[in-house]
Formats: sequence, structure tokens, C-alpha cells
Amino acid sequence: MKKIFAAVVLSAMLLSGCGSEDSSESSSSKALPEKVVQMMTDKAVYYDLSSLLKDSQLIVIGEYAEETEQKLVGWHNAETDTYVISNATSTNKIHIKKVLKGDPPEEDIKISQRYGIQEKPEQIVTFSDLTPMIKGDEWLFFLKYDALNSTYWCAGDYCGRYPVPTDEIKAELEELGDNGLLDEKTMGVYNNPANSTYLYREIIKYFSDEFADT
Repeated sequence: MKKIFAAVVLSAMLLSGCGSEDSSESSSSKALPEKVVQMMTDKAVYYDLSSLLKDSQLIVIGEYAEETEQKLVGWHNAETDTYVISNATSTNKIHIKKVLKGDPPEEDIKISQRYGIQEKPEQIVTFSDLTPMIKGDEWLFFLKYDALNSTYWCAGDYCGRYPVPTDEIKAELEELGDNGLLDEKTMGVYNNPANSTYLYREIIKYFSDEFADT
């Protein structure tokens, strides 16, 4: 089942302006800001594995291969001398290490996520429940293609990216039992560890043969 819902704001909401000023820059490999501001936005969410499998055009294990490029959209607030972000997109490439579904056009594919790193004030502004993309990280992705922008997105936002299920993670899930939750850091999310852990258990079971050597 797929539903649309509005994300809950985690911290103080930034004012959203109607200006069209753009800011494009590279996200450096330095430590990410500790402060996270999550903006309210509607997003598709999957509550069962069958719908997620059906809607995902690609299911792959991949590694973030490059530094992230970000595009910030908003306007300058002269009173506070800050840039007010009304939209943000960060784009990376993932190097595909294993394909579980679909036919990737090449080994390295572009992937985007709706967040940006603001320098003044120093904070992450996100329209997503997923934590930022970092070069070298390896994840299991459920992806949908955006032909208009020539990029892939995680299907259902936080429903479309999971840690690669290692023996340690499988053992932890076993110890937690059917209702136990993996922590948000492990799952790579800011919100909703309950639903993502539930789906993750189903994913590990469904692809058990594929994950036997992870």
C-alpha cells in the first residue's frame, strides 16, 4: 500500500519565499552540520513490500561514488542577512555493485535527494526523511527514474534506501525480535524507524539468497 503524507517538522520552520534565486555548489567532505531543519512536504510512503517492489524500476546495492552537488532555491533575507531555502536538491552518483531488479543504463547512475547544506546559519535543510549522501557509503536502493531531470530518486523517500544487511545487522534484528526497531542512524533516517525497520525485515527475507554473501 502506498500513501501520501505530510512530514512532521523536526525543528523551527524556515520561512518559505516565492523568489526564484538559485544557488548551486558542491558539498564538501567535511563534517556535516549537527543542526537539521526538516521542512514540511508531501511524499509517497510504502507500507507493504509488494507495492515497493512493483514501483521500483531499479533495485541495487551501490556506493556513493562522488562528492555531492547541491542546488539551493530560495531568496535572500536582508534583515537577517541569510539565504532562506524554499527547495533543495543534492545529487550524487552511485556505483552499482549488485543488481536485484532492473537493467541499469550503466554502472554509475545519477541519484538525487531533497536536502541542502546551508552555511549561514550552518545547518542541513531537508525535505526528506533520509540522512545526507556521503561519498563512500554503501546502501541498498529501491529507485524510480525521473526522466525530466535525468536522475533516480529513492522510491517513497525513506522507504527506498536501506543498509546492506550484514551478518551483524541480521543478528541484531534477530536479537530485537519481531517488534524491535533498529536505530535511526543505522537505518539512515531522521524519522519513521518503525515503518522502515518493518519493511527492512521483509526485504531481507524476500532477497535472502541475494544477501547470503553480504
